[in-house]
Amino acid sequence: MLTAETNALIYAVMVLAVVSTGSPVAADHPGDVKLCFSSASDESGASKRVPVCTRIINSGRLNKADLSGAYNWRGEAHRILHQNDDALADFAKSIESDPQSVYPHTNRAELYRNMGKYDLAIADATEAIRLDPAKSASYTVSGLAYEKIGDMAKARADFNAALSMPIKGFDGAGAQQVARTHLEKQQ
Repeated sequence: MLTAETNALIYAVMVLAVVSTGSPVAADHPGDVKLCFSSASDESGASKRVPVCTRIINSGRLNKADLSGAYNWRGEAHRILHQNDDALADFAKSIESDPQSVYPHTNRAELYRNMGKYDLAIADATEAIRLDPAKSASYTVSGLAYEKIGDMAKARADFNAALSMPIKGFDGAGAQQVARTHLEKQQ
């Protein structure tokens, strides 16, 4: 069962992706694209998302950025369904398709954190921060992992960094709320 904190972070890590308007898949199957790239975070929505994302991925008609996004969103669906191995495989394929995309690194970091693999979570969050130093969700995931291994100084530094970022939609707001809550608990 996911905790309220984890659900809040899931929303923080999820970012609405937009398939390029020139995508042939978007033109052929606009409903599929909308469902695959949706932010539904319950098991019902996730179970519907997996086959739709698979169909889009298997179409062979996506550019690298859109393919990365489809793998990332399918990985999120697998994570919600507690299919960790499938989620990890999809996040890896997302990164392989677009190594500069911050989202699969942050999402995989959150999955590793939930699995208790804190060193791997920190490594992925650190890479996400390197790719986009203004993404508060990456700092929050890193801070939560540092907190779990007892490195409170690094956790505080990451939470403070998350709070110093400009809010970018619900991604930033949710991540900052989690960071703020954890900083308050430490005082």
